[in-house]
Amino acid sequence: MIGMEGEHGMKLICCAFCGDVVLLDKRTRRCACKRSGGKYMRDGQNASIFGPCSPIGIDNRSLAQAMMSRYDTIERRHVNCFVINEKLPDCHVRREESDG
Repeated sequence: MIGMEGEHGMKLICCAFCGDVVLLDKRTRRCACKRSGGKYMRDGQNASIFGPCSPIGIDNRSLAQAMMSRYDTIERRHVNCFVINEKLPDCHVRREESDG
């Protein structure tokens, strides 16, 4: 289970085997090679992941600001994203192979 207290963002996984990046959802989603996957838990904030993957977060506010201002300039808009450190005390990871 992945949980980051106080973080407001969407969670993704990046498969170490095929390199696919997958946005997590309420239903289990898998990468292109099917070795990694995950889904959000019932609380809507934590996620359960499996396989050879790394959890990634994207800050929702940062993405929303970039989307709203994308036509204001020809410059690129940056979005804050981060690799979730599975060893942080407020981050809980449970690796599992089942879709349950």
